[in-house]
Amino acid sequence: MILDETGSMCAKDVSGKLPEVLLSRKHHSWSRPIIVAVKEKYGLDIKVLRTLSENKSTRMQSCELLKKSLSTSDLIWHTLDSAGTNIDSLQDSNVARSTPWVQPGWSSEAQNWVSKTLSELNISQIGRLIQHRVWSVSYVAYTETDIGRIWFKASPAHFAAETTISHWVSFTFPKNSPRVIALDQTQNWMLMRSFGTQQWDNSVEKKSAESYLKTLAQLQRDSALYTEDLTNIGLPIKYPSLITNFINSITKNPANLQGLVDTKIMNQIRSVLPELEKEAHFLESSIIPTGLEHGDLDSGNVFIQCDNPIFTDWSDSSISHPFYTLASFWGVKINQGMIKSSYLDEWSEYGSPKQLLNEYKSVGKTAATYRTASYLKLKDKYPSGSWWELEPYLLQLLRLIPSMSPLYEIKHS
Repeated sequence: MILDETGSMCAKDVSGKLPEVLLSRKHHSWSRPIIVAVKEKYGLDIKVLRTLSENKSTRMQSCELLKKSLSTSDLIWHTLDSAGTNIDSLQDSNVARSTPWVQPGWSSEAQNWVSKTLSELNISQIGRLIQHRVWSVSYVAYTETDIGRIWFKASPAHFAAETTISHWVSFTFPKNSPRVIALDQTQNWMLMRSFGTQQWDNSVEKKSAESYLKTLAQLQRDSALYTEDLTNIGLPIKYPSLITNFINSITKNPANLQGLVDTKIMNQIRSVLPELEKEAHFLESSIIPTGLEHGDLDSGNVFIQCDNPIFTDWSDSSISHPFYTLASFWGVKINQGMIKSSYLDEWSEYGSPKQLLNEYKSVGKTAATYRTASYLKLKDKYPSGSWWELEPYLLQLLRLIPSMSPLYEIKHS
């Protein structure tokens, strides 16, 4: 659905149908494919605003026409009330408040801020801001400059602390964070220097992975010295009550998960609740100090630059047990030997190797439960019109709870 700059008109063909393009199956947040497809078919320059809905064969996305004219296409303007059932989604005020980039005109405001900020930093911008990913989790774009690529990220209202924590990590741990060169805390915007394209995935050699695990442990260990800073930034304290509250909720009222999982999965979850409760009780007497817990670490959030891991995307971070970051690391192969010799060894001042391993095992057994409980808390803050984008991740985590294993050990889609 292509909208004009006021958001009051939508483009249709002569038969009254919305424009359509054929795309390969990729996650709906990747905006480049649809931008290219619309340009090739209709000759129009657009920016993606939002994915309104999606099923196995069809995706409905709202887009903004960057120029007023439709003259390069066979499309004509119609009033928005002709868009039918999509109007309610387009005009969802809760979504607009949480993710303002769904509104026509927002991208121009962001572009102006980027250009003005780069100019003030004596950085020459080459070309305009190019969309990279757009969904309810974030708006990510980049621009080329005389010092290389600069990334722009806008975070939603439900991740209100992301810009501030990203800037703090950049300042406190500069070797292992994208360098934040500017931010607007009111808008929840930031600019970052490029951090490369090599990701920490299974192509990384074992020796390098061991070094990166040490670095992660050192960062988290040192972060425990700054819990007052993290609290002032606004990070939530999730541990240890997060898991125990979830267990109590499911024990007292299993209907809380009704509609999310089938009876088989629900019975499997209920069968492991006593053991989960035991592990959660054990962790209440943790020997490890709470600190910065990433909240959503996977191979897509860690990049390698100059043989250093660069940790990005702190939107889900909290003050919690640091071991949950590694125990929830998706997309890489990590064996217990590497964990003991590389990660846990960095915590040796807090306990013996056996004590540390036992604690890590307890964290691993409760990792899926911890992440599930985190998603359920996030759901309370999320606009209902956008929750469909994250619900598949919650459903996946619910199915993983009965395995009682670190997430990287579980085979899942």
